[in-house]
Amino acid sequence: MHCCIDHGNNEQVFDLYHKMQDDCMCVNDYIFVVLLKACSKMHSLERGFNMHYEICKEGYEINPYIVNTLVNMYGHCGAVEEALDVFDCHGNHDVVAWNACISGYAGEGNMQEVVIMFERLKEHIKPNEVTFILVLSACSHCGLVTKGLEYLESMSKNYGLHPNLKHYGVMIDLLGRRGDFKRIVNMVKTMPMQADLTIWLSLLDSCDLHGNIKLAEEVFHHAVSLEPNHATPYVLMSKIYTNAGLKECSAMVDYLRQHTCAYET
Repeated sequence: MHCCIDHGNNEQVFDLYHKMQDDCMCVNDYIFVVLLKACSKMHSLERGFNMHYEICKEGYEINPYIVNTLVNMYGHCGAVEEALDVFDCHGNHDVVAWNACISGYAGEGNMQEVVIMFERLKEHIKPNEVTFILVLSACSHCGLVTKGLEYLESMSKNYGLHPNLKHYGVMIDLLGRRGDFKRIVNMVKTMPMQADLTIWLSLLDSCDLHGNIKLAEEVFHHAVSLEPNHATPYVLMSKIYTNAGLKECSAMVDYLRQHTCAYET
C-alpha cells in the first residue's frame, strides 16, 4: 500500500484495503495512516470521513500519529474546521500537528487564521523550518511583503533557525509579484548560499510579469550557467523577448535551446 502511494496509485491503496477486509485481516494504526495519506493525495474528503469513522470504531483516534495525519488530511482536503476540531480534541500536539493546521488555513488564503495559529503554536512549542515555509507562503499568496520580511528575520533572531533556499525562494516569489526587484537583487546577493535554478526561474517569471528585460537577461545568464542543458530558462527568456516585441532575440534564444539542451521540460 505504501509503494502504491509512492507511485501515485492511490486508488489501488483502497482496493488493497478492501481486499484485507474481505480476507478478515486485522488493520492496524499504520495501515490507517497510509489510507489517510492516500485520501490527502486524492483530496477525497468523503473517503477521509469514512476512514475517520473506521479509526474511531477501531479505537485509534487518540493515537498521536493518527491525530497528526487526520489533521493533515483534513487540511489538504480543504476541511479546515474538521482539522481544527480534531486538533482541539487532543492535547500535547507536536509541531507536525500545528503545521498541519497552519497549512490548512494557508491553503485557504486565510492569513488572519494563519497568524492566530502561529501565535498559539508559539505558546506551546518552538516553530520549525516547515512552520516558516507555510507562514511565508501564506504571506506570498496574500501579497504581504512587510509581514513576510518580518517572519523571515524572526527565524534566526528569535528562534535560532537558519533560512534555507526554500524560505528565500518564497520571499523572492513574494517580492517578485510586487515587482520589488531592488530588494530581490539585494536578497540574492546577501543570501548565505548560492541561488538554485528554482529561484532563478521564479525571478524570470517575475521579470516577465513586470517586463523587466534588463534584469531578465542577467537572471537568464545565471540560470544557464548553473544548468546549461535545462530547457526552461530558454523557454522563459524567449517568452519575455516575444512579449517585448523583440522577435529576433527570441529566435536567437530558441536556436540556443535547440542546440544546447539535452531535454525539454
